[in-house]
Amino acid sequence: MPDPQRDLAPIIELPAAKPSQVAHSHLPVESGLVAAGLLLVGLSAWWYWRRTTPLRKLRRLARTSASPRVGADALAVLMAARPAVILDPAWHRGLERLRFGRSGPDDAEVLARLCREAAAALRRRR
Repeated sequence: MPDPQRDLAPIIELPAAKPSQVAHSHLPVESGLVAAGLLLVGLSAWWYWRRTTPLRKLRRLARTSASPRVGADALAVLMAARPAVILDPAWHRGLERLRFGRSGPDDAEVLARLCREAAAALRRRR
């Protein structure tokens, strides 16, 4: 069994550290790095959300459009705001037929197909 006088005495009798010998705190630097990291994560999430806004609008348009003609008008406005997206002439003819042509029984399917093709073109552009 260890002798308490001999083994514990050096531990108990150590002098207290002086304030000048205490290590400096790195808390301001660490908290600044954490804040910068959170800001970076927040900015990247905002950028991704803004980047995928047209795709979300297209999906919503294809699902909830009350009338295919109104949906086609909204699709034309959405794609006119994105001039860098190049779609084939057949897509434009289908959109114009849906907007200004006679109503047909398959107009909802045509609108859904046009929205899918526009979404694919938006994804290719990225």
